[in-house]
Amino acid sequence: YKIYIQAIDQAGNKSATRTIEVHKDSTVPTVGAVRIENVTETGCTVSVSAGDETSGIKQYEYIFNGKVLATKTTNTVNITGLIPNQTYNVVVRVTDNAGNPKESVATTATTKGELLAPNVSISGTTRNGYYIGTVTVKVNDTSASGRSRVARIKVTGAGSERTITGTSGSFTITSDGTYTISAWSEDASGNKSTTTTKPAFTRDATAPSTASVKETSHTKNTITVSATATDATSGVKNIQYQYKLTSTNDADSQWTTAVTQTGKTYTYPSTKLTAGKTYDLRIIVTDNAGWTKKSGKITVNTNTAPVVETITYVSKTTSSITVDVRATDAQNDDLTYTMYVSTSNLALDSTSWGTAKAISSSVSAGSSVTLTARGLSQYTNYYIKIRATETNSRKIVRRTNVRTRFSDTHVLPRAADV
Repeated sequence: YKIYIQAIDQAGNKSATRTIEVHKDSTVPTVGAVRIENVTETGCTVSVSAGDETSGIKQYEYIFNGKVLATKTTNTVNITGLIPNQTYNVVVRVTDNAGNPKESVATTATTKGELLAPNVSISGTTRNGYYIGTVTVKVNDTSASGRSRVARIKVTGAGSERTITGTSGSFTITSDGTYTISAWSEDASGNKSTTTTKPAFTRDATAPSTASVKETSHTKNTITVSATATDATSGVKNIQYQYKLTSTNDADSQWTTAVTQTGKTYTYPSTKLTAGKTYDLRIIVTDNAGWTKKSGKITVNTNTAPVVETITYVSKTTSSITVDVRATDAQNDDLTYTMYVSTSNLALDSTSWGTAKAISSSVSAGSSVTLTARGLSQYTNYYIKIRATETNSRKIVRRTNVRTRFSDTHVLPRAADV
């Protein structure tokens, strides 16, 4: 309404006219249907259409289950802080500038259920950080009770992708290998949660795949062997090199461990073995998961030195002496012969024998060889030392003495220390 005011005095004079506008509004606003959009686990967008032709809209109150969650001057609001998987009764109260309120027709808003990354637990018997038996993998939804919208849980890292229907489940792993388990939850529409990934682990429930040993060389009282040891899963940790006399039984208590090492070559030393004995050798391979595998045994002999059987005088000149020598060898190794001479009756292991006067080529054990020492002095008494050497350096020596002379008379040697 507009009210016009003018003052008039007794003389009839008039003032200027003033206008006053007066509003009268006793009518509530018009409010349309409430719209619920962009629903999440904990919120949604609420909007409403409203109008007031007289005084206009002052505010909008957004009411969820009877509680005002927001008061705005706009007809759209983003509501947060709701509970997942919960149905709310929603009303918007619109108030005009004259203070006339009007509530919308109630509607409902149901938040989505939680879709959280699942929990993954891995259990089983372990040793040295490896699973050594059946491994059990369990998965379960981590949403609060009654709030989940999980329809299934997907798992990878243990063969082909697995689907566990519902909010929990488990499966077992019974094959050796290294695994990295990942899992995520999905709702009925295929929406995915974030992924839970567990640290990689290894299952090794199998003994080493290969354990064998073979002799590569031996001396008088040492034996060198090479080992073959493999493990496909956790790898080889160490190798025990064991030995026993062949004359004893095969019980584990009869075996002695010479050394435990990672190397695949080992020489059984003279402190462990005795010359001329027969031994059984084996290895025990241990993998990093603690499983062991024994090799088959091999039977070997520590070697005995060759024996010089004879030193036979053949001939002499004013500056040479010739002899035939023959040695035998229990292992039938090929032999070489070395001839030394001295005017003194030296010990066999003396270093004063000097350089060799003659060296034969390699011959079969038991074969005779003729050796000639040259460059000798006439009418001098000489001691002769013969060394028989196997191809692997086991050796023995014998000696005799012969005196050179000018004549061609053949004089048999006089044996000493034979």
